[in-house]
Amino acid sequence: MMINTRRSARLSLPLSVASAAILLTGCGGSDGDFCAAVDADLGAAATAFAPYTSFGSGPEMPQQMLDFLDRIKEPPEDLADDLAIWKERVREVRDAEVDGEVSKVVREPDDVQAARDALFDYYIQECLD
Repeated sequence: MMINTRRSARLSLPLSVASAAILLTGCGGSDGDFCAAVDADLGAAATAFAPYTSFGSGPEMPQQMLDFLDRIKEPPEDLADDLAIWKERVREVRDAEVDGEVSKVVREPDDVQAARDALFDYYIQECLD
């Protein structure tokens, strides 16, 4: 019986350590792959959640923003709608840049601003902390 107890103790220690490591790192947690995308490209993240102000400069910057945003496949549940709203806005800006009609998208609607602000706040508070 003593052998089984020792064997159980040897097996339970590595499992406990692995479980603690998962809990401490937060992996597989509530942020989905949001912070992983940020960590992979801090430069792109810094511009992807900022207001777009380079109207008339061409579609390259909004396309780069979209490329970054598309890397976030599983955002935190409470940010999924905000991410969809912001991605749609960036697409509209890119398309307006392509079409030379940026005057149609200069004003950022309130719901878009709120979505962008929520993403930016999460980026600062959760990913850079």
